[in-house]
Amino acid sequence: MITAWMRRAVSIAALFGCLFLSGCEVGNPTPSEALKTPTPVDGTRVDGVFEAGGSVCGPFVGRHHDIPPHFVNWSPDGALLIFDDETSVLMVSVDVRRLRQIVDANPGYRFRPGIGLYAQFSPDGQAIVYTSCEYTTGGGYLVRNPRAYYRFEIVTVRVDGTGTQRRTTNRYYDHLPAWSPDGHRIAYLSTGSPHSNWGTDDLHILSVGAADGEPESLVRDLYVAAPPQWAPDGTQLAVLRLGDDVQLGDTFAMEMGVVIAAPDGSTPRTVAHTVSTVSWSPDGQRLALARLHQDAVQLVTIAPDGTDVHVIRQLTDRAGLAAYVDVQHSIYNAPLLHVAWSPDESHLLYSCGQQFCVVDLDGELVGRSPESFAKERGRAAAAWAPDGSRIAVRAAGHPAPSGTAVLYTMAPDGSDVRVLVRGAGDGELELAGRGGTEGRGP
Repeated sequence: MITAWMRRAVSIAALFGCLFLSGCEVGNPTPSEALKTPTPVDGTRVDGVFEAGGSVCGPFVGRHHDIPPHFVNWSPDGALLIFDDETSVLMVSVDVRRLRQIVDANPGYRFRPGIGLYAQFSPDGQAIVYTSCEYTTGGGYLVRNPRAYYRFEIVTVRVDGTGTQRRTTNRYYDHLPAWSPDGHRIAYLSTGSPHSNWGTDDLHILSVGAADGEPESLVRDLYVAAPPQWAPDGTQLAVLRLGDDVQLGDTFAMEMGVVIAAPDGSTPRTVAHTVSTVSWSPDGQRLALARLHQDAVQLVTIAPDGTDVHVIRQLTDRAGLAAYVDVQHSIYNAPLLHVAWSPDESHLLYSCGQQFCVVDLDGELVGRSPESFAKERGRAAAAWAPDGSRIAVRAAGHPAPSGTAVLYTMAPDGSDVRVLVRGAGDGELELAGRGGTEGRGP
């Protein structure tokens, strides 16, 4: 069985191999102006963002292979969606009238395998926060290779691409930011702590209004890369910490501890174990997650202190878990299942193999994403609209073949599928149709 100390040993070995064999060089030190000069799209087309075989941008240690490589987020008014295209944050209007690039977060390069771009709207919908790999160390940090390497920082920018503000400045890997409900703080994961072990992250919080404030560290040694989840009232955060490895035949699955932390400095506590992301109910009274329990994977809701477990639905038996999460004989290839509570607290969205399923709180299946759009198990992303009327899905795969759905929305019951963005060939994307009429799926 692969244990936590074995994973750490592999991370340290990867670090020293990178430092002393290759020098960890990832690109030229010339900073890009792409963050300050957004690229609006006049018409329906967005150019590809990098050439195959380009330099790689990412942290030293090869890890976080559980990160879903795609994301999608709604604006608070439900009129816009932001999503990724390899290294760019793109925005599309839900009425399918405009598609534009807000920023290129990794200009001229590509992220390391297993590292994904993530961005989120501010609560007022006027800005986004994202991880940028645009900045460099300035050179001289590596002994064997004096050239600069690119580092990950937390950055905010207005939705029109102006007003870029770099929120972190360090030599570490800051990523997966999450805006607090009041918009005053940003939580994120970072290796930038003297307490962090190689291959782990700490949970940090920074104040959006502070000019030079030091980020506060809340939880140490998190080995799972999933965005922190703020409670609706902003008093607590739920994060994932790698727990025990679960052996299933000749494969392994990751079981994480759900850790609840509070910005007030109280001691973080582990309240549950899960094989999925975790989602707060809109009233903040419960959490939804998928857990391994005896011989089954169950979709459950719990109180924030870990008590009062309600089993919503059995997702698979123990023997079928390996196929369900597609672990491919390696714990590092096991994606997290995705779970999300609907805004009206009546339904749960979760990843079901290569698709997304919706159930009510009695466990009845009410909807499923189109099988014809399913590509890679566990690698797509989905999000509820703020009013709960629709679900947006960023389909897996890059580059998207011409005509392939890249981003679509659907009703919670799986009907009324509207393709918003599709592949246009040669690594480009295009709008699928005005008002959704040309992009309507099966």
